Amino acid sequence: METKGTKLRWSVDQDGTWLSILVEAGQAARKYAEANKDKPQRIKITRWTEKRSLSANSYAWLLLGKLSEKLGIPPEEIYWRLIPDVGGNYTAVRVPLSGLDMLRRTWGNNGIGWRVKVLGASGPGMVDVLMYYGSSVYDTAQMARLIDLIIAECKEQDIEYLPPEKLAAMLEEWDARKNKGSGDQP
Repeated sequence: METKGTKLRWSVDQDGTWLSILVEAGQAARKYAEANKDKPQRIKITRWTEKRSLSANSYAWLLLGKLSEKLGIPPEEIYWRLIPDVGGNYTAVRVPLSGLDMLRRTWGNNGIGWRVKVLGASGPGMVDVLMYYGSSVYDTAQMARLIDLIIAECKEQDIEYLPPEKLAAMLEEWDARKNKGSGDQP
């Protein structure tokens, strides 16, 4: 269950063993807790960030399509080449070499941009890898960096793209939608 609150209110007991959180969707949280009370649970509290807008995603793929046509290579290959340059979009892990193919297949099932890059051997039968997340889970800043990378490629190929002021307007529109009525975000 994922919920975005306008205000997060919480308290911890003196020993730090009990955490009490006030949630906006109280009935849904109670229903979930009651239905799952006999099952182990993991709760992660993180700062809320907005995911990228669909219009930004559409624009990115429009430009990737233009690059693909000009360069004669699939848009996915251009996208895969740019994903590592976004930054902050991977997890580093050590895995057995025997499980590398399975990891690539299962991680790749998450979407087009979900890739595994082998860094190198890290001991007998082990490899260090970077597991890249695709843009489907990027926040606004990451999506803006990806679009900037795509635009840089378009400039090199003399491919038309939105002027900076129109791109800025698209990002401002996204920020306005993101912040509409949200008050203090946790």
